[in-house]
Amino acid sequence: MEKPEVMDVLTRVLSGYDIILVQEIVDVSETGHPQPDGAGCTAAAGLQYEVTLSPRVGRGSYEQYGYVYRTDRVSVKAAQLYPDTTDVFAREPYIATFAVSGVRHLDELTLVGIHTQPSAADKEIDALSDVLDYTTAQLGATNDVTWAIADHTDTTVSATNCAYDRVVLRGDALSRALVAGSAAPFRFDAAWGLSEELTESVSDHYPVAFRLKPLAVSAAESYLQALAEFSVTDTRGTPGEQVKALAAAAGSGDTASYTVRPLYDAAGVLSQVQAEYRSYKLSGEAILDTVEVFQTRFPAVVSDYQLGLLRYKLAAGGFADASVFEAASSARWYARVTCPMESSARCWVAVGVRTPVA
Repeated sequence: MEKPEVMDVLTRVLSGYDIILVQEIVDVSETGHPQPDGAGCTAAAGLQYEVTLSPRVGRGSYEQYGYVYRTDRVSVKAAQLYPDTTDVFAREPYIATFAVSGVRHLDELTLVGIHTQPSAADKEIDALSDVLDYTTAQLGATNDVTWAIADHTDTTVSATNCAYDRVVLRGDALSRALVAGSAAPFRFDAAWGLSEELTESVSDHYPVAFRLKPLAVSAAESYLQALAEFSVTDTRGTPGEQVKALAAAAGSGDTASYTVRPLYDAAGVLSQVQAEYRSYKLSGEAILDTVEVFQTRFPAVVSDYQLGLLRYKLAAGGFADASVFEAASSARWYARVTCPMESSARCWVAVGVRTPVA
């Protein structure tokens, strides 16, 4: 290839994915396609890829599609051009079904790739519903489609701001397997600090991609936990005598069901007091209700500001599990109040949730 630096960037991009659709492969001999399993890629990551190519498609000028895929992760079960009996598409969609491993909810994935003709984009996009029906008849998918790339997303390298490149998903299993929020363009120029000239030589579009939830290693599942926690400190402080009153309540029945633990330093001096409540049964809202009950017993330790901000975080989805895994059993919520032994202690209130994951 005349531009090895361009090929190097393409190889790096391809090496970041298990399957990637390459469009606009133009070569009369039908042999010019990306080779990510060449020496450069193998030396960099030890990954092995293969390519399944479509026949040449087009009107007047011709090109090919190619699915490049990691052979240790996926294999091709079937591949074909869409039978465009009414000749709607200038370049018929290329359909490939892959057997996949290590993905939650999925053991098979069918991709439909198309490079629409700009002058007939509206007509061809409308006709994709027929392609979807054709593919769905083979897959048995029943749910509505999801446009995973938002309309405001810029997928182009140039100064234009358009979502020319899209990812449309269909299938209940695929929807469950999708990592929420993962569908997006990969701006490789910003990620790798490339010049504008080199970036434009690679492509005038950014690749768009999405991630699927991996299976956890079965032997490790029981040890995996996702943790989301928010902690709020009231900088106005808590009088030291109120902290001592909290410490004195340890072991009594007057702690609003919280476990109170006085903590001592190496010299045996009281240095900190913690009060904690844990539950497998309560929801996040209910655990905050326990904080409110605790506040009625120790109003100087937990302020309205702290409780209100934690309720806001919960309502706004701040405790949502960002893990790519899924819950293996019930989540365990907790609330923890921590006060240092100071004349005007700045107590902090933390609320969190631990979720065993699989």
